[in-house]
Order: sequence, then structure tokens, then C-alpha cells
Amino acid sequence: MNGNGFHSGYTTSLAPAVTFVLAIALLASCASAPMPEPPPLLPRGASPKAVRAVVVDTAREVLGKRYHYGGSTPEAGFDCSGLVVYSYRR
Repeated sequence: MNGNGFHSGYTTSLAPAVTFVLAIALLASCASAPMPEPPPLLPRGASPKAVRAVVVDTAREVLGKRYHYGGSTPEAGFDCSGLVVYSYRR
């Protein structure tokens, strides 16, 4: 037993298992199907103002779609990063 009242062998033997479970949970939350590339709405080299306008308009078009953890399409719903990625890819 260590000075804190815990058996040191018990806590060190759990560390790899806890790390493994956390790693799997993090990776599982990122496992979503890749989005197909939509056709570009702006030509290459478009002004930043034009890009901002299209990004904001795209985000506004999907207002009211449901929240879905890991979602990145209007059909599935969006989470915050999914909405940002969807808006910028358009």
C-alpha cells in the first residue's frame, strides 16, 4: 500500500486498460463516413468576401436541421464541426 491508502500495483495495472478504453472511445467518435466532394460554387482565387458570403449562405440554408453527434450532412443532421466542414466544402 502507498502513502495514499491505495495499493500501487492495482492502480498501475489499470492504467493501460483505461488508456485503451479512452483511445477507443475517442476514435469511435471520429468514425464517420467521408463526405463526397460537392462541386465548387466559387472559382479558384475568389475574393475572401465572396468565400465568406457563400459559407454563410450555405450554413443558413441548413438552419433547422437536427443536431446529430458526428453528423456532417443535411440528411443525417449536423454537429458543430460537421456544419463548419459542410459549409466550407460547398
